[in-house]
Amino acid sequence: REAVTSLVCGGASSRHTLPAIGLALVEELDALFPSVRQLMLRRGNALRARFDALLSDGRTVLLVPSLLTPAPRHHENLLRFPDAAQTGLFNVMQLPATAVPLAPPRGAQAGRRASLPLGCQLVSGFGSDHLTLAVAIALERAGVARSW
Repeated sequence: REAVTSLVCGGASSRHTLPAIGLALVEELDALFPSVRQLMLRRGNALRARFDALLSDGRTVLLVPSLLTPAPRHHENLLRFPDAAQTGLFNVMQLPATAVPLAPPRGAQAGRRASLPLGCQLVSGFGSDHLTLAVAIALERAGVARSW
């Protein structure tokens, strides 16, 4: 009922946001297929172990874009939530991550997208939160990162 209300009325009369309703629907579908859920959990644990092996040396930081495009305008991202999967993946695996706003590239052309913020996410291994913060500080001092 909430999903229909949100879609028909644009969310104005719904008590929940469209992404929250979508997540609730996915959770309900997930409960219908326990064997698929178990398979996904095994795959997730295997992927987490691979990332841990890659990033657990205490010196490695992975840099990934926050989105594959410049930041969407307000409400534009409601139907583009899968675009955030590349950063959500690290959050779900509970890896230390720091979001860093980036300065626009030198010589960026003026226009609709040029003025929108860009960003990246720094990811490290378990217990290495200090690495992502140190790299974020270094990027800021080098003029690559900036606040909007």
